[in-house]
Amino acid sequence: MARRCYGAASLPAPDMAARRLVALIREEHWQTFTAREVQRRGRQGLADAKDVSAALARLAEADLVAEVAQPSGPQGGRPARLYTANPVVYEVAK
Repeated sequence: MARRCYGAASLPAPDMAARRLVALIREEHWQTFTAREVQRRGRQGLADAKDVSAALARLAEADLVAEVAQPSGPQGGRPARLYTANPVVYEVAK
């Protein structure tokens, strides 16, 4: 029981959210996705915009995702935060 308890506390929350996001990307087979799509899935640790942003920042640091620049729409407004997944995400660790 102690291993289980300490194991859950061993990684910081942004790292755990990043792992969950990688699992979601693999499960959904996303090539491109928005931060809002991730949030709409309502996964534990990824339902809040702050948590999704932290996870995306960690994955961007590791070059597993990259943000794609989006122009504003014809009526203005904030553009969507579109990301593309590195194909390395789909490789299974052996």
